Amino acid sequence: MTGVMTCVHGELTVESFDCVTRLSDDEWVVRALPRAVLRPGDTSTLTEKVRNIHRVAAPVSAQIIDIFSPPYDSDRTVSTRWFKMRRAIGKPSDQGLLIAEAQ
Repeated sequence: MTGVMTCVHGELTVESFDCVTRLSDDEWVVRALPRAVLRPGDTSTLTEKVRNIHRVAAPVSAQIIDIFSPPYDSDRTVSTRWFKMRRAIGKPSDQGLLIAEAQ
C-alpha cells in the first residue's frame, strides 16, 4: 500500500519509522526518521517499506487529504495494526532503533 497525506489547513507533526526487521508476529525493530512538520501544501508519503509506521499529531485544528492505493478493503482493515514504541536498542551508532510492539 502507498499512502499520500497532504496538509490543507493548519499544521501537522509526522513521526515516521522504517521497519528494519521482524522479531516475531507482534514485534519489529524500527528506525526512527527525522520528524516532519507539514503546513498547507506540504506532503508526506509512505510505502510498504518506507515510513510504513507513523504517528500524526495536530497541535491546532488541521485538515488533511489522506489517500491510500490500493484503498482499504475488509481484509486490509482487519490486518491494520497499531503500535507502541517500547524501547531503544543497539549501540549508540545504531541511534534511532526501537522495538515496535503491535497492540
